[in-house]
Amino acid sequence: MKLSDYARQVGVSYKTAWRWFRAGKIRGYQMDTGTVIVTEDLPLSNETVQLSSTHKVAIYAHVTSPQKEQKLHLQAQQLENYCHDKGWQVDQTVKEIRADDNETRPKLLQLLADPSIQVIVVEGKEHLMKAGFDYIETLLRQQGRWIEVANSTDDVLIEGE
Repeated sequence: MKLSDYARQVGVSYKTAWRWFRAGKIRGYQMDTGTVIVTEDLPLSNETVQLSSTHKVAIYAHVTSPQKEQKLHLQAQQLENYCHDKGWQVDQTVKEIRADDNETRPKLLQLLADPSIQVIVVEGKEHLMKAGFDYIETLLRQQGRWIEVANSTDDVLIEGE
């Protein structure tokens, strides 16, 4: 199927699908005309993902200072609503007030280390980390886990996006 059709069916922008193809995350080939043909089966979309009882959904809300604590609670509530709309039961809500230094977030590290957490829901990529998001995303995918970005300004949401 054409890359544009693939992108539409999995619920991402063409730009995201193109980036995945170039990174080798989608199997396919490019024709002489430039058209990309995807040769792999479609993944399950988030709407159809059936989480087993052993897997959990966790919300990770983050702000950078105690003065933003009210925003932290609002962020967590919005993410809970987002999960509810998807039909997902939230097993854990983690709120962290820390500076933007990626290495000083012990609660985030605990979530990433817990293999029973299948989905980590964040408001935006920057709420998880300023740099290195794609590395974490790739590692979690290898474990059958993903990060759900609720308010992505770049793309529409899909598993691992």
